[in-house]
Amino acid sequence: MKQYPKYNAIDMAPVEIRIRLIRAEVSQSDIARRLEVHPSLVCRVIDGLIVSDRVRRAIAEAIQTDVKAMWPSTYLYSQQKNKKTAVNF
Repeated sequence: MKQYPKYNAIDMAPVEIRIRLIRAEVSQSDIARRLEVHPSLVCRVIDGLIVSDRVRRAIAEAIQTDVKAMWPSTYLYSQQKNKKTAVNF
């Protein structure tokens, strides 16, 4: 059984992101192709293993959701506390 890392409870759960991608008829591979990155990067961003602003924004756009609503621990709270910094891949 695949074990997912613990994500911040205020962030959207990885399973919820995947459900929304399915409903939007967008695959992780579609996002990867558009960004010219490896599909595993998209998977790792969804699972919370890697923080990539560029990939997160593409995922949010695909499911028509504000990136700040999906990952508030990074985009809202870190601006106040400087906890995490997003990297561009």
